[in-house]
Amino acid sequence: MQIKKEYDDLKPYFEDASNIPAGTASGLALPESEQEAADFIKETAASGLAVTISAGGTGVVGGRVPYGGWILSTEKLNKIIDIEKKNKSAVLECGVVVKDFLKIIDRENLFYPPFPTEKSALIGGNAATNASGEYSFKYGSTRSHIKKINVILPSGEMIGMERGQYRLNDNFHLPDKNHTFIPLPGYSLPGVKNTAGYHIYNGSDLIDLFIGSEGTLGLISRVEISLIDRIPELFYLLLFFPSSSNPDKIIEKIRSTDFSENMLIAEYFDCNSLRLLKPFYPSFPRRAGFALLLGLSGLSEQLLCSIKNNLSPFRLLDDWLAATAYDIDLIYKLRLRLPEEVNKLVKSSGYPKLSTDIAVPSAYTNDMRLCYEKILQKNPIRHVIFGHIGENHLHVNLMPENKKQFNTAQIIYRQFLCTGIHFGGTISAEHGIGKKKSCYLPLMFGSGSISEMKNIKNALDPDNLFCRGNIFPESCSVV
Repeated sequence: MQIKKEYDDLKPYFEDASNIPAGTASGLALPESEQEAADFIKETAASGLAVTISAGGTGVVGGRVPYGGWILSTEKLNKIIDIEKKNKSAVLECGVVVKDFLKIIDRENLFYPPFPTEKSALIGGNAATNASGEYSFKYGSTRSHIKKINVILPSGEMIGMERGQYRLNDNFHLPDKNHTFIPLPGYSLPGVKNTAGYHIYNGSDLIDLFIGSEGTLGLISRVEISLIDRIPELFYLLLFFPSSSNPDKIIEKIRSTDFSENMLIAEYFDCNSLRLLKPFYPSFPRRAGFALLLGLSGLSEQLLCSIKNNLSPFRLLDDWLAATAYDIDLIYKLRLRLPEEVNKLVKSSGYPKLSTDIAVPSAYTNDMRLCYEKILQKNPIRHVIFGHIGENHLHVNLMPENKKQFNTAQIIYRQFLCTGIHFGGTISAEHGIGKKKSCYLPLMFGSGSISEMKNIKNALDPDNLFCRGNIFPESCSVV
């Protein structure tokens, strides 16, 4: 195992994609096996030293930014232990890079659908945050594809668990381990895509508590995941509508059609998103108020006719079909290019962006979108709204350009969170809480429920040595 203490070696691990202030640490450990990782954690625990788990650095909520102590990087825990083509499963160490794994299983005609948009992420980081990506509309998040895990607890003790093996009833404890029995939390989880707080309730699976716990309860060092057959080549439809149309009604109509089973992706781009992308796609319709991007399988004339017939009640300005390899690549890059262009603007302004990750029940999708538009009409801050409309999950990116706008944006951001919570939604659908949003978690759960979560944290990590600041704030950072 490599140990590094020089500042230049540690500096790259002091930040992630969150843009929160860089962290600090005394040293960096790079274990090359689960046993080395367990031994290191056991040693630091005995010495009372804090440890922050560092994965791929793609997170946007500051999860890997260290608040003192040591960094444990998982990048060298990168073995693909087994791929079972017959059983459609794979066993991976936590440091396997998602995009590398996808290429390998593609050769076996297999696919792993919950991969995140940023494919340079590590599989363990995905498990720790319950990540999801463009296919989650059809296939769900990481949690639903994990069959087994190994976890190294903050004490250095390693445990393994399989889905369905341990159910939690009335109290929380680790089976066959000397840990305190504590009552299960009484809070309820929102009935939407969610990565906020601990996933635990009476009758829940113990494995799901660790998945999405953002490293606060232990290091997920190995996963066994379920795979599916490689999906047929997708084609894309980019549909442009005037602002007078209702995107939620369109999606509702699509969901009720005979081609909904073919739809794997449903994305939304508001007019500001289209303006930002227009230099790269100059033939965008000038009067478009928004666009919907659909990714579908099984291209046929019959399917295209069905789509157009079902969309006939709506005023469609233009439709782009991407069915050739060149066009598919062009449209696919549109979705990736948008956040890149947003980040360029943010960097040039010198002020952080404020990005929502709110999902609400489908009955309130339209109300949530109208809330965004109404508040932003009164406060002309540069912004774009885009995201996973098929899952009632849009991202509002606020890009203030001066101090006054930044202060206003923070107020607006909080208003958005409170509205989403009021509608029965979550403040974090896919990014997690990390350090960036920990101050806002009590808005969603209340102080009593946060205390219940802390009881679980304290049962496994009584000295708060693991991933300090994630979920539970050490101090409040800017959003």
